[in-house]
Amino acid sequence: MREAMRIFKEIKDAVPNHVTYTTLIYGYCRLNDLESALSLRDSMADKGLYPTVVTYNSILRKLCEGGRIRDANKLLIELGERNIEPDNVTCNTLINAYCKIVDMASALKVKDKMIGAGLKLDQFIQGIDSWVLQGTRYEMR
Repeated sequence: MREAMRIFKEIKDAVPNHVTYTTLIYGYCRLNDLESALSLRDSMADKGLYPTVVTYNSILRKLCEGGRIRDANKLLIELGERNIEPDNVTCNTLINAYCKIVDMASALKVKDKMIGAGLKLDQFIQGIDSWVLQGTRYEMR
């Protein structure tokens, strides 16, 4: 990652675009260096570039993996403020995170928003309703 950043900083003839930044942000997230990823995301605006849903998904996934659900929700609000529509990856990441902390009500809310937005449900998401209902039956016993 250091080598990638060195090259990124030395580029003179080519102008980095949102794909360049997103790739570096993804790399930082993979290395569990969320602070560098967020810093790089913040520096995009200085270049007149803005994160895409793919950029946000990398950060969102890392926040969720680290159990930082509140920060993930703040990021989701930022997406809305920038008029960036969440995609299947965004929603699946959030649903997975909510399921891991056993917040099924929030998982179902995200799923319902997916359906409302016309996003396609994957097999995992399709099975959530029955899983939640089974969990509810077990809790009622």
